[in-house]
Order: sequence, then C-alpha cells, then structure tokens
Amino acid sequence: MSVIVNLRHAAEAQVMRKKMTDHMAEAVSGFETIKLYGLKQWWMAKMSGLQREYLHVGNRAEAVAATQRR
Repeated sequence: MSVIVNLRHAAEAQVMRKKMTDHMAEAVSGFETIKLYGLKQWWMAKMSGLQREYLHVGNRAEAVAATQRR
C-alpha cells in the first residue's frame, strides 16, 4: 500500500512539473503577446498558483515518506 501511495505522489509531482514546464514554454512562445497586451501579472499569478500546487503535492509526499520511515 505504501509503495502505491509513494508512486501516486510521484506521479502527481510529475504532472505538476509538466504543467509548470508547459506554462514556461507558452511564455517563451507567446512572449510578444504577453508583452503587447500587458499580461505579465496574469502570467505570474498563474505560475504562482502552479508553484503553490506543486509545493502542496511535495509536502504531502514528504509527509508520507516521513511517516513510512518511522
């Protein structure tokens, strides 16, 4: 059971890393549009939300790992 939980958290973290990478790639390809329409704050807010979610997933995974080490 604990291996399954670890794998699930690892998979969630991988999905979050992909979302963050995709968001960065979109910023690079859409830089001119972001600049033209003044969307920097929107982009940063979205990135901040992704980072917060990634941190949440990481904290959960760390808590599970700490519990298993006991």
